[in-house]
Amino acid sequence: MQNKKSKGRQKIPMKNIEKQDNLYASFSKRRMGNPFSFFHPNVDAVVSRFQNLNMELREKLDTIEDIEIAKKQSYDEVIEARHKGWWESIEQLNVDKVSTFEARLETFVFNMQNRLNQLEIGASSSDLGFNV
Repeated sequence: MQNKKSKGRQKIPMKNIEKQDNLYASFSKRRMGNPFSFFHPNVDAVVSRFQNLNMELREKLDTIEDIEIAKKQSYDEVIEARHKGWWESIEQLNVDKVSTFEARLETFVFNMQNRLNQLEIGASSSDLGFNV
């Protein structure tokens, strides 16, 4: 067996720390009713950090609530627009939106005509095959 180079695990006696800087950097095991502080000169620094975090979370929550309110308002506007007739909605459009709407309608009509032609061709070809 090899000789041990160290004495192994030893019990360290508890004693007061004289240097104030060393006292701040050590973990206090003395529990006298005070919360622990680790690498902080006092508990107030830790408490204020969590209070600031709480304030930041509240600000974020308020922002999220504002976004949700805006979403609900826009949703309500969409529902209200759906209840109106399409002719009432068109009267409120500006020139750019009217031209965009017209282009979409032309595309829709073109697509519907193509689909109708496909169905007519399919129907006429299937009729030719069954007339024997």
